[in-house]
Amino acid sequence: MRVVSLDDSPKYAALSYTWGDPLDASTQEITKAKSDHVDDAISGESENNSTHKEIEVRNIRVNGAILGVSEYLFQALSHLRSDKPLALWVDALSIDQDCEEEKSSQVQRMSRVYQAAERVPVWLGPATEDSDRAMDTIARLGEAARELGVLELRHGKLHTPTSPEYARQTEIMRAVVSMARDTAIDGDDYVAICRLSKRRWVMTLRLRYHQMLTR
Repeated sequence: MRVVSLDDSPKYAALSYTWGDPLDASTQEITKAKSDHVDDAISGESENNSTHKEIEVRNIRVNGAILGVSEYLFQALSHLRSDKPLALWVDALSIDQDCEEEKSSQVQRMSRVYQAAERVPVWLGPATEDSDRAMDTIARLGEAARELGVLELRHGKLHTPTSPEYARQTEIMRAVVSMARDTAIDGDDYVAICRLSKRRWVMTLRLRYHQMLTR
């Protein structure tokens, strides 16, 4: 672990994940410490995941020190493990969770942290029997939307009918809606996407989007 300044334009990835069970957005978890062993997410030492609803704390080594992380963060770190060096920002590790002042200060910077990252890996949780089907279908729809120009809307705001950009925005949105309506998606694809949409990370994103729209 090392300290860097965003003003120096460091190259890093910022992990996006959920602190609770990624597969069940309705479950409320409590922390359950596991202190009888030490796991190292970097070396890949691990045990079978617990089937309990409590969040188990898994231990990892950071700069020689032992730190406890949630089972879900441990899964994400294990999944990202690679032979290649990776500079990774993780809120639970990069922010002192025992210091309220630091947490309050860093939360104000999180938007900048994610925007400045080279990439943002998202951990939706472990694979299930139809999660690959859902991801493949979403990728297919996403590529079709990309070809229609949907990325032009990514960083822009919705324009008023009197602005010159309004016609282009309207054209893109209508084309995407028409494509989604006309694209053949079988029942299994639809069910797989519905299940994926109920994962905690997706539900949290939808909640934040709705909050943003009501401001």
